[in-house]
Amino acid sequence: MRFSYKIINNVGKIEKGMVDGPSKDQVVKNIIKEGHTIVALREKKSKPMFNKISFSKAVSRDELLVFFRQLQTMLGSGLDMLASVTTIIEQCTNKELKLIVSKVRDGLLNGKSLGQCLELYPKTFSSIYIAMIKAGEQGGMLTKVLDRICIHLEKEQEINNKVKFAAIYPSAICVATFIALLIVMVFIIPSFEKLFESSGSLLPLPTRILLVTSRFVARYWLFIGIMFVAIMIGLRTYLKSVPGNYYKTKFVMSIPMIGKTVVGLATARFARIMGALLQSGIPLLSALQISEEVVGNVLLKDALIKARNRMVAGASMSDPLYNSGLFKPMIIQMIKTGEETGTLDEMLTKIADFYEKETYYLLESLLAFLEPVLVFAVAILVGGVVVATILPVFSMLDFVN
Repeated sequence: MRFSYKIINNVGKIEKGMVDGPSKDQVVKNIIKEGHTIVALREKKSKPMFNKISFSKAVSRDELLVFFRQLQTMLGSGLDMLASVTTIIEQCTNKELKLIVSKVRDGLLNGKSLGQCLELYPKTFSSIYIAMIKAGEQGGMLTKVLDRICIHLEKEQEINNKVKFAAIYPSAICVATFIALLIVMVFIIPSFEKLFESSGSLLPLPTRILLVTSRFVARYWLFIGIMFVAIMIGLRTYLKSVPGNYYKTKFVMSIPMIGKTVVGLATARFARIMGALLQSGIPLLSALQISEEVVGNVLLKDALIKARNRMVAGASMSDPLYNSGLFKPMIIQMIKTGEETGTLDEMLTKIADFYEKETYYLLESLLAFLEPVLVFAVAILVGGVVVATILPVFSMLDFVN
């Protein structure tokens, strides 16, 4: 959001200008924190889309990783923050990221910290990174914190690549089978229909079902396509809603193998985030609150919220997590040991490593299981179509004989 402001600065002079911020309240807090008095503050409404079209693409995780790694390397080499950010701007290829980093440099020139500058762009920089950077700046270990952010991004990218790779083969098989069946139904089966009808004999039941289906698809393909798209849009909208997301997560987690994989991915993400936040010097309750918002699993999020509420009342972290039923006893014991020995951040990192390795194994096992199942399903579909097509031919040969 963009705001125009009129202020009396800390030396008594009137200033006017523009400022970006996630909300009006946050902008007010930032201005007051700098010692200025607000005279007027108004939100600048964005112009209609057809007046100005932006062709810049969103900032990907890979580009964020490069940004943080470059910043960490240059700061570790002894360059100051302003020189490092300026160098990154010159190397940026993504227009959106280049614009954001340019505004970050402007904020640094005005005396703001890196964390204060980055929090103005919550769609690009997650609350995890903002909290870690602020803690790193306060503790004088920003370079180490940036390195932890890079490690976190690399691990997430590695997991996402594994999941995407595991999904490629089943998706390709399903799409290819659907297209092949559609071609058969619309173009091939109708050419046999007159031949079958000319035989004069009663067609077998599988052939009649195939012909009726083919006629329906060929005649109403446009309607079927529109209905399919409408159903997919409606389903996607519902699954993004709070109840839809809850039931989707619960259903997916109840599927054998797939549910275990989903739980493993969510737990690894939670443990990795929590470990990184605690290592950066962020208090336990604050780290838990940040993790709730970015864990990506609604059931795990509910468990973390309940755990935090119990911890506010004086309970340990391990007990309410155990009661949720989402964590293995071994994981609960490791968290409990970490709490008792003051090494919770190290334990959470070990938990993340364990679950990531287990998830890789589960993904490989799932893919190995899906391959023969999909091949069998495709064979049944194609075989059914072939049998329904050949049966009348045999009937016609018997009739001729």
